[in-house]
Amino acid sequence: MKLTKKKKWIISGSVLIGIVGIVILLLFTLFSLKNVAVDFRTSTTNLTASQEEIIEKGDFAYNSPVIFHSKKGYTKRLEEAYPYIKVINIETVFPNKFIIHVSEREEVFAIASQEGFYICDQEFKVLRKTDDFSSQSSNAILLSGITIKEEKVEGEFLKIENYADIFSAFVESNRLLFEQKALVKEIEFEKIFNSHTNSDELQAKLTLFAGQKVIIGNCQKMLTQKVASFLQVFSQLYSLIGKDMKIVTENGESEVVGVWDKEKLDKATIEINNYYTKEGLYYKILPPEGI
Repeated sequence: MKLTKKKKWIISGSVLIGIVGIVILLLFTLFSLKNVAVDFRTSTTNLTASQEEIIEKGDFAYNSPVIFHSKKGYTKRLEEAYPYIKVINIETVFPNKFIIHVSEREEVFAIASQEGFYICDQEFKVLRKTDDFSSQSSNAILLSGITIKEEKVEGEFLKIENYADIFSAFVESNRLLFEQKALVKEIEFEKIFNSHTNSDELQAKLTLFAGQKVIIGNCQKMLTQKVASFLQVFSQLYSLIGKDMKIVTENGESEVVGVWDKEKLDKATIEINNYYTKEGLYYKILPPEGI
């Protein structure tokens, strides 16, 4: 018996409805979220929450299809509940599991505020607040001279001005965070007017635990190269012991003012900047004030 066109449409529609029904059934049974796990990609020092506590704060919608979940929403809730958590990604493991890959945010900077000090990571997320802070070689680097646009609470990101990404510049020279902390006690940013270019430039003043000062001029230009230059100069600083200590006079000539010894080098200032009339960098090693 030959099927009419109408019957063909009815049969095709029924088959399609059946397939859709099977798909929906599978989505809400086989492919519905049943399990969530946490994968720590780094060691944890300040994060003390258990896997179960972390997962609970995510408020996951169990028993709904995994393909329909808002992972951005889960990430936001987790990172707000636990400021030290950085969600790398939420992996879907079919048919019905999520794995939250997380790392611990590290305390990089301490920044003074009206309510004490913000302890932040390199992205300026507020990890915690503290009433007092003293920079040590194992804790956050004190950061000053920057402008905080508005006060924030733990888990939020600061909006700042008058800052150049000096942290990343050190990382580019293979100086990881623990090495930066051991080297730098404080970084102060300051706007300086440059009469050569008739414009304001951002300058960074570093106070080292070893006792020296470092001035990095014009941070908006060649910052990575300037940090690399400073590290190279600093590594060879004490090779100057016993050599003439020179300053440049107003007429541009060099004048010997003494001989470098360890005591003077311990208090020296290293100045790094770029030329304004040609390409490249220059550095100066300046004696302590009063010499």
